Amino acid sequence: PLLGRISDTIGRQPLILLGLALCAFAMSGIPFNSEFERLLVLAGIFGFGDAAVMTVSSALVGDSTQPQFVGSGMGVYGTLSDIGHASGPIMGGILISSAGYPVAFLTAAGIMVVAIAYVAITMTRQVPATKS
Repeated sequence: PLLGRISDTIGRQPLILLGLALCAFAMSGIPFNSEFERLLVLAGIFGFGDAAVMTVSSALVGDSTQPQFVGSGMGVYGTLSDIGHASGPIMGGILISSAGYPVAFLTAAGIMVVAIAYVAITMTRQVPATKS
């Protein structure tokens, strides 16, 4: 609820960009840290970033879908999200076995940087209209 309320106030784009940036930062730091405490902090940063992206993205689906199609839009969003969450670890495992942990984590961070550029270029910064 907190991130949703913040995105209702400042718009969806800033929080999606922040979330992606936090995820990219955490992913790029994981292969270079072996201390449990540092990995725990990076996992927390990643978790906050992922929560921001997932929460605000689902709100964005609701904003950009006609009222009669919100359920269908959420279904498609949920399905694609699940496909990503299922296929990401598989692709990461393939990268780890062929090129090592750093390559897998840095590739994931690179994909997030591309996503940041895409969101920054294609998504307009709008504060959602209040629903009465």
